[in-house]
Amino acid sequence: MADEQLNEEVEVEDVAPKKAAVPWIPLVLVLLFIPIITLVLVEFVVVPKLRNSLTDTGSNGAETHASAPAEAATGGGHGGHGGGGKESALTPGVRGTTVVYEDIISNVAGTMGTRFLKVSFQIVGDDPQLASIARMRDAQVRDSIITTLSSRTIQEIEVVGGRNTLRVALIGSINEALGVNLVDELYFLDFIIQ
Repeated sequence: MADEQLNEEVEVEDVAPKKAAVPWIPLVLVLLFIPIITLVLVEFVVVPKLRNSLTDTGSNGAETHASAPAEAATGGGHGGHGGGGKESALTPGVRGTTVVYEDIISNVAGTMGTRFLKVSFQIVGDDPQLASIARMRDAQVRDSIITTLSSRTIQEIEVVGGRNTLRVALIGSINEALGVNLVDELYFLDFIIQ
């Protein structure tokens, strides 16, 4: 009878549920490989795509993707410079000759090519020759604009009065590129720091 009780106890112990083993190996693999895969994807996929998109919009210092300047004569009519309708919609109270420069893109100084500035603006002068001279010296004017924009840091632009300082610098550089002081005012139409 004692042997029967012993056999019954052994059988009871064998029937008891065993503890499940913790799946440490898959857990460790997941915790190690997910950050590594994320790092590899960011380094070799995301960052190159961002660099390509930045170099497409402004490579090696600055590059413009702007159309030719749109000229307009003010004074109530359409003048001999064309584009009067666009000008009047932008700045209806402006008198004189105007030239619009659109979507000029430049890298910002001190950012190692990671940030850029995109501006559109209108220049205004009393001389009716402004539009024709600006058209003739378009390359020199655009170069002076890009040089002026790319020499500014974000801190210089974002400080109180920074845009006005940039405005004065642009007027001076454009007048220098034109070879004559024809530009009296400059009005920003778009001003984007990315």
